[in-house]
Amino acid sequence: MTSRRLHLNEAAIAPSPSVVAAMQRALADANRYPDNDPAALTQALSRQTAIPGSRIVFGNGSSEVLVHAVQIAIRAAGDEAVIPVPSFPLYEKEVGLQGGRTVGVPTRPDGAPDVPAMLAAIGPRCRIVFAATPNNPTGALMSQDAVERLAAGVPDDVLLVLDEAYYEFGRHAGAKDNLAVLSRRKGAWIATRTFSKAHALAGLRLGYGLTGTARLADEFRRRRANFHVNHIAQSGALAALADDAYVHALLDANARERSRLIMGLQDLGLEPLPSATNFVTMPLPRAAAEIVEGLGAQGILAMALQWPGMPHGLRISVGTADDTAAVLAALATLLRPRTWPGFGRPSAHSAEVISFAAK
Repeated sequence: MTSRRLHLNEAAIAPSPSVVAAMQRALADANRYPDNDPAALTQALSRQTAIPGSRIVFGNGSSEVLVHAVQIAIRAAGDEAVIPVPSFPLYEKEVGLQGGRTVGVPTRPDGAPDVPAMLAAIGPRCRIVFAATPNNPTGALMSQDAVERLAAGVPDDVLLVLDEAYYEFGRHAGAKDNLAVLSRRKGAWIATRTFSKAHALAGLRLGYGLTGTARLADEFRRRRANFHVNHIAQSGALAALADDAYVHALLDANARERSRLIMGLQDLGLEPLPSATNFVTMPLPRAAAEIVEGLGAQGILAMALQWPGMPHGLRISVGTADDTAAVLAALATLLRPRTWPGFGRPSAHSAEVISFAAK
C-alpha cells in the first residue's frame, strides 16, 4: 500500500521543473566540494531580504541553525531557555543536551505564543527565547504587535530566536515581514527560515538564518562543519529563489486545500485550530494514537500530539485534493466508536504520541 505522507508537513508537490533542471546540471560537478560560503545563494538572499550577506548563515536544514543557536546561548548547567508549549520539539531537546533547562509557557487558545506570559517567564538564568510564527504544531501566526512586544521585551543579553520555517505561508496568509521589527531590537536576534516547505526541497536539507549582527553570524559559522551545505542543495535553492511564480502557485494551492480540509473536518464535528501553514491541528474526542493507527491501516500517515489543554491532538499535513478526500472519508469512519478492524491490537501503523509539557 502506498502511504499518504501527511505527518511531516512536506510539500504536496514536487519542486519546480526549473529547480529540478538546476540540480541535474549541478550533478555534473558532484566530484567537487561545494562552496563552503555559498556566495551566489548569499547574494540572492541578501537582495531578497535586504540583510547584508555578512549576517546570513546556512545550515543542513534550519534545524542545524537552531542547534547552533542553543550552543551559542546555553553555556552552563542550569542556563534557561523560554519556549512556547507546544512548539518544535528540537528546542527542548537541544537545550537539554547542552545542560540547560527549558521553561515552557503555554500558548494562547489560538495556538500562538503567549508573549506577555513568555516575557514574564524570563528569569536571571535565561539565555535564549524561542518563538515561532507560524507556530508548529498549532499553525497559528503571531500578530506583528506580538512580535514587536517580544523583540522589545526580551532582555538585550538574551538571544531571541524567531523560527520562521513557515515564513512564506504566513506572508501568504497576510502576515507582515518581521525583519524590520527585529532590526529595531538592541539585543541579539536571529530569524530562521528554510527551503524545505514552500520551496518543496525538504529532501535537500537547506535552511538559513538572518542575524542581527555580523558578529553573531560569525558565532554560527564557527560551529558549522566544513562543506555542510551540499552543491546540489545550493543549486536547487538558488533556482527556487528565482521561480517566484511556482512558490506562489504552491501557496495558492495549499491555501485552497487547507480550506477544504478545515471545512471537511468541521463537517465531521471537529474544531481545528486556525492555521496559516501547510498542516492542520485539532483536538479529538478520544485517544489520538488510536485514530492515527486507524489512519495508518488505510495508508494515511498523521501525527498524534498531546499537551496541557489538548490531551488528544491530531496534526495532518495539507496534501492534494485526493489526499483530502481520503483523510475525510477515513476520519468519518474512524470517529464512530470502535469501528475499524483489529482495533486495540498493536500494528505496523501504531503511533507514537509526541507529548509537550510546560515545565
